[in-house]
Amino acid sequence: MLALFALGVAFYLSGCQAGGEFTGREYMPDMAHSQAYEIYTPTRTLVVDEGDTIAWFNSKTSARKPVAGTIPRGYMPYHFDNTNEGYEAAGATLFNPLNKYQGDTVEYDRILTNAKTNFETHCAICHGNKGKGDGEIVKNGAYPAAPPSYFSATLMELPEGKMFHSIHHGKNLMGAYGPQLTKTERWEIVSYIKDMQADKISKDDKMSKEQALGLITNGMRYKQGGAAAAAPAPAAVVDNAAANTTDTVANNNLTAAADEAAKADAAASKSALDDLATQPLKAGQSIVLKNVYFETGSFRLKQESYKELNKLVSILKNNPKSKVEISGHTDNTGNASANLNLSQNRAKSVYNYVISQGIPKAALQFKGYGQTKPVASNNTDEGRAQNRRTEFRVLE
Repeated sequence: MLALFALGVAFYLSGCQAGGEFTGREYMPDMAHSQAYEIYTPTRTLVVDEGDTIAWFNSKTSARKPVAGTIPRGYMPYHFDNTNEGYEAAGATLFNPLNKYQGDTVEYDRILTNAKTNFETHCAICHGNKGKGDGEIVKNGAYPAAPPSYFSATLMELPEGKMFHSIHHGKNLMGAYGPQLTKTERWEIVSYIKDMQADKISKDDKMSKEQALGLITNGMRYKQGGAAAAAPAPAAVVDNAAANTTDTVANNNLTAAADEAAKADAAASKSALDDLATQPLKAGQSIVLKNVYFETGSFRLKQESYKELNKLVSILKNNPKSKVEISGHTDNTGNASANLNLSQNRAKSVYNYVISQGIPKAALQFKGYGQTKPVASNNTDEGRAQNRRTEFRVLE
């Protein structure tokens, strides 16, 4: 037994006698000589079972490089530069895609839960857990200038696009968080901040949280001073990817000239809502809101729209048992998908305004139909102007 033990030790130690071309005894050769290789670089021929080899690409590299200008599937680069011009452009054209979940309690709570974790991890150290600008490094004097409270007049009206831009690139003394947070996580933090602001508005002005959210998101804003005021937001556009502002406006198929022509025609005509002021609504009625206007290529409501929308609010208050659908429509110019998104967001802007004026959510719904339901020919300017419309339809 002693002899066998000695022989085993000698055999084991023989593996330490590597030198020159002799690698010594290798008890786990796959671990000693991994078949791994550096991607995109020339490498040795990889031998597999039974002497076969992997045929490298003609470039003799281990993998092909992506075609120039391509991006990974599902990834959208951020196109706004870290400049004042980029900041303003983001505020004018970016829309938080997560706002569409505000009516879904389960999904929106999930969004806010995720956002709370990231906010407390990345933001609270400066802004404080409650967003009052009193984070730990502010309290201990390490921060040279305290950030403003999220409930200041300036930040209460700050467009969501500017908030996203600041998180992505950084702003003033605040560093960039684009590398640390995914695009969705950045939008979740924007939603979380707006939710905190809406909570304050609802308490201060004694309105529902839902109404408050409608005032500061999706094409609305909140003006401090003791009362909530629905006014055009400084930000609102359909293309949340914002890949190209010029293309977005073109795809949204609304030219300034056509908008002005439609506006002039509407101003010259009597509102269809006037006839409904003293009549009960009937299921199946469909009325075009002729005097509702939006910024070109945007779902931002113009100031002159509120007279017409206030008439609609009055009618709905006189018919508390009725349920209606707000629908948005476009002509067929441009990209069909962009048109559908635009019509959806325009319908929601009207919906949010009506909700903010005290109409119960249960009485309303909204939907965008894009270019699928024309009421006139799209071959003429006049026909396309008629097809670009907002309607309300009585469901019951």
